[in-house]
Amino acid sequence: MKWTKQRLNNLFFFLGCAAVVVMLLTFDVSFIELWEHICHAGYWLIPIIGIWVVVYALNALAWKAMIEGNIGRKAPISFWRLFQLTITGYALNYATPVGGLGGEPYRIMELSKDIDKEHATSSVILYAMMHFFAHFWFWFLSIFIYLALAAAGDLPITPVIGTTLGIIVVFCLFFFYLFSRGYKNG
Repeated sequence: MKWTKQRLNNLFFFLGCAAVVVMLLTFDVSFIELWEHICHAGYWLIPIIGIWVVVYALNALAWKAMIEGNIGRKAPISFWRLFQLTITGYALNYATPVGGLGGEPYRIMELSKDIDKEHATSSVILYAMMHFFAHFWFWFLSIFIYLALAAAGDLPITPVIGTTLGIIVVFCLFFFYLFSRGYKNG
């Protein structure tokens, strides 16, 4: 039997289905308890899902801009295809044991159907790096929000908290430096 691309896709699809069945059968929370939690969320579940749709749409728009900047012309891939790849890539990231690394090979493989492999690979890596970069900015700016709330008397500043905030500042500044060096050398 020859392993074609279609057969490999089917094999991984069935392995994924089997993994989902195993996860559902070994889930520590009963379906009744899960349904109770969903019902407890009530109508707030709709705005929560809506926020995630907006977040993933913005991620897809950013990724489309990176692809177009990378290949130097309008990308031959639609927003809706990138939106689908964004959601499924993050779903794989959350489902894989490595955490945050399962969706990237999938995105490269699927994007390679629309653009060449080199541009698909570089756009996925750039997208992941910019996602990490945004997290560092979030942490860095959160420190100043914490300090402002502490100055207002709403939050405490103990030596342990001050030391932790200082370490986080140094950590973020170090990675900002690394990101800037990578951009200049890239």
